[in-house]
Amino acid sequence: MENLLLLVAQLPRIDPIVKDLASLLEGQKIDGDQKATVSECLALIIRFKGKAISSAISATVYKTLTDILNESHSSTNDRVFCNCATALAFLSAYASDASQMQALFSHFDDNNYDAIILPLKFAILTNGNDSINKANLVANFQSLLVDRLTDSAGFEEIDDDPSPIGGEEEDDVFRFKGVAETLAFMLDKFARRSMCQEADTNYMRMVYGAVNQSMIFKKLKQEDSISQSSFKLLCHFAAIIPIKPKNGSLTAECAETVKDILECIQKFYLDHLGASLQDAQDALTNILQLNYDNYIGFGDKVQIEAISKPIAKAALDAAFLQGVISDDMKLYSVDILFKKK
Repeated sequence: MENLLLLVAQLPRIDPIVKDLASLLEGQKIDGDQKATVSECLALIIRFKGKAISSAISATVYKTLTDILNESHSSTNDRVFCNCATALAFLSAYASDASQMQALFSHFDDNNYDAIILPLKFAILTNGNDSINKANLVANFQSLLVDRLTDSAGFEEIDDDPSPIGGEEEDDVFRFKGVAETLAFMLDKFARRSMCQEADTNYMRMVYGAVNQSMIFKKLKQEDSISQSSFKLLCHFAAIIPIKPKNGSLTAECAETVKDILECIQKFYLDHLGASLQDAQDALTNILQLNYDNYIGFGDKVQIEAISKPIAKAALDAAFLQGVISDDMKLYSVDILFKKK
């Protein structure tokens, strides 16, 4: 993906690429997993080079994406919905009338489908076009995110509205297991790269602030025990959200989220490590910044190293984790990271 974005940056015309990517999403030439990759690529290209797309191609892509999103009960998987919603929101930044962003912000609300509504609204906020006042949109999104996390984050022990929640595969179609997984996916794909969002923007502060306001991890750590699926979701969330220090520190909002997550892992990991060792290791390598920015931070000057105990211990003592991770959890983290499978 990173190499493709570098290539696109050098191209004088991107209409043919954008048109071909959109056409792949319409047809049946590729499967759902491939469409997830194609739609992610399309969204990032629009965010990166949307200004270079002609009005005719923009209209074609807009119609394709809208048609996909209008079929929220189809066999389209949730990753594709999330990516297409984001692509549409990024495309709206280049509309001739900026007020179209406001109309789009609530256009799919009647669908009541988190994998469309949440990424669409977040991407409208972060699409780089601030020619309209987005204050009311920010407040709307923050309130919605708090409510949805409180009701259906995906943790059976604490959800206020424990309605049926899709799992990894539902009728052979991927569905997010609640709002926490939806949020983690969209942040990983569209808030990790600096070209999409820096770690300390007001929008990122708002998102982590909403997670904290929902109290999902604070409530989870009050439980005497949690299920295997809840522990896996906890670790998966921690493994893919962007936890990126800026100028040597996390934002206060992100630090609070990470602190709560680490306290949950510390409390429950012994109950689930047998079946979820890799999940816990993935969470810790992301939190400790040992996964090369979730494996997108490669370059000519990056020297890839296997994680060793000295490297892990140095990461645990990093300034941005002081006051975030307890001394006990530092010891447990080393045990988890180097436990044999």
